[in-house]
Amino acid sequence: MSKFTSKTKLSLLIFLLSACLSQSVFANTGIQYTPTRVYFSDDDKLIIKGYWSNSGSQERHVKDASLEIYLVEKDGKEDLLAKGNFPKMDVAVPAGDITKGSFTISGVKRTPIGRWHVIAHSHSAR
Repeated sequence: MSKFTSKTKLSLLIFLLSACLSQSVFANTGIQYTPTRVYFSDDDKLIIKGYWSNSGSQERHVKDASLEIYLVEKDGKEDLLAKGNFPKMDVAVPAGDITKGSFTISGVKRTPIGRWHVIAHSHSAR
C-alpha cells in the first residue's frame, strides 16, 4: 500500500507544476544585443553601435560582453574583421525595454565595410 493518497499525490503534482511555471517566468532573462551600425571612426577605431533589449520580466544588468565582427562578401562568405571582450560592464536594461550601447575596438586594420555580421555574447544579472 502506498503511504500517499490520491489527493496527496495530486496536491504534490499541482505544487510542483506551479513551482516550475513560476520559475520559468522569473528565469526569463531575455537579454540580447542588436547591432545597428558598424564603421570606422576618423581616428581608425572600429565602432559598433546598437542596443540591448530585455524581453524578460525583471530589470537586468549586463555584466560583460564579447563581440565578433565579420565582413560578409558578395558570395555570403564571412571573414572575421575583429573580436572584442568587454569585462566589468554594468548596463541596466529595464524589463520589456531597450538601452542603447556602443563598443569601440582599437588596433583593427581599416577596411571598407559593406555588409557585416556581429555575434554578441553576454552575461547578465539582476
